Amino acid sequence: MSAEIEALCRFFAAVNRNDMQAMANEFDPSVVRVEPPGFPTSGTYRGTAAVQEQVARGRATWAEGTCEPEEFFEKGNKVVVYLHVRVRLK
Repeated sequence: MSAEIEALCRFFAAVNRNDMQAMANEFDPSVVRVEPPGFPTSGTYRGTAAVQEQVARGRATWAEGTCEPEEFFEKGNKVVVYLHVRVRLK
C-alpha cells in the first residue's frame, strides 16, 4: 500500500470518529478538495483550514455514519477512492 493510500485510510478513519484535527494532519497546505454539484457542501475548497471546515460542516449533519474506502486507484500523483457511505442525518 502506498503512503498516499495509507494517509487516505487515516483520513477516513478520522472523519468517521469526527476528529477534524487528525483528519488534516497529513494534508499539504495547498490541498484542494472538490465536492461535486448536488452535494450539500458542493464546491472547491483550497487549503487545510477550508477543507477542515467543509468536512466538519458536512459531518455535523450526521446523527451517525461512516465512510468506508472500498477501492483505491492510483495514477501518477492522483488517487481515486470508491467509498461506501452510510449516514443517518440529524
